[in-house]
Amino acid sequence: PSKYKLVMKTYDYNENKKDYVESSLYPDYLFRNLKTGEEFFVEAKYRERLWDGKLNWCKPYQFKRYKKANPNYKTIIAIGLGGRPRNPESVYLIPLDQIKYDSLYPSFFEKYEFDGKRK
Repeated sequence: PSKYKLVMKTYDYNENKKDYVESSLYPDYLFRNLKTGEEFFVEAKYRERLWDGKLNWCKPYQFKRYKKANPNYKTIIAIGLGGRPRNPESVYLIPLDQIKYDSLYPSFFEKYEFDGKRK
């Protein structure tokens, strides 16, 4: 059984082209921890590779928007790197409050690598 419930999913680009929904400005998903009731956002990103030795995970305007999305909720940035979008070589789960820039060096993000094991 899952420990989390999906509470909300924002519209993707194609859905918004047809019918724009303002909540699309929020991170991609809102989950609820079924044990504690705590809700938190997850913003999912995929990047094929580093650029100039950095992971450019979002645009500067997106970073500002994520930082002020909703201070009452924790936000986790889930980044898939390498491989294919549905099967990245590496996955990083980084708390947004630990991120200071829209580009990240491996020396920062590698400590947040997700090993795929359930705890």
